[in-house]
Amino acid sequence: MTIGTRLMGSRVFIGLGLLCVCVAVWQVVTAVGGVNSFLVPSPAAVALVLVSVLTTGTTYSALGTTIVEIVAALVLAGGFALAIGIPVGWHRLTQHAYEPLLANLAAIPLVILYPVFAVIFGIGPLSKVAFGAATAFFPVVLAVVSGVAATNQSLIVSARSMGARGLTLLLITAIPSALPVIVSGLRLGLTLATLAVVGGEFIAGTQGLGYLLASAGEAFETKKVYAYVVLTLLLAIGLNVAFGLLVWLSRKVEER
Repeated sequence: MTIGTRLMGSRVFIGLGLLCVCVAVWQVVTAVGGVNSFLVPSPAAVALVLVSVLTTGTTYSALGTTIVEIVAALVLAGGFALAIGIPVGWHRLTQHAYEPLLANLAAIPLVILYPVFAVIFGIGPLSKVAFGAATAFFPVVLAVVSGVAATNQSLIVSARSMGARGLTLLLITAIPSALPVIVSGLRLGLTLATLAVVGGEFIAGTQGLGYLLASAGEAFETKKVYAYVVLTLLLAIGLNVAFGLLVWLSRKVEER
């Protein structure tokens, strides 16, 4: 067993242990009547409702809609980030000119612009995809710019001495060098896309997990609200694990 595998196992064990402690404290607090059971139901009650909602087709339809919206948003964000970030980071002048601008734009809370997305694209899935892509775009493009700009100049000189020019030079030097940073940016973009899509569904949606969560809240079904929150957390964790697995598999393929 490698050191990396041991560290990963330790992190998982610690995370699961902390989760169990939190759930146990939650159960004890609700059992002794420390909180209003209507506002904060017990984990056992939430688990029963979660099992119940997982037996309905509506939940899986909403889950599928949300996953498609998140993946589409991340693909759009990644595509635009690569198209803009690579040329900006490749040239020192454009990097110094545009990287501060992108960083300042990234600081804008895009949630205040969601009504604009809803007006332009409607309250259907398209507005959620656009909003998620816009939210995920900035961390990804900043990662692309910084990764490409940090390419070792000695590597570039060596490639040029062997005749590499233009696009070929970029593909064999900057892209492989920036790939770890780009992957980190995509992982962060995935998290932000998930938050934006579910948040957009919650604010003004007609389908998806966020919509089910909002509907349960409007009906004062607090147990169902907690159940959908747990389901959303599981979705976020699952997407993050799936992304990590894809990265791991791609590395294994490259090693072969």
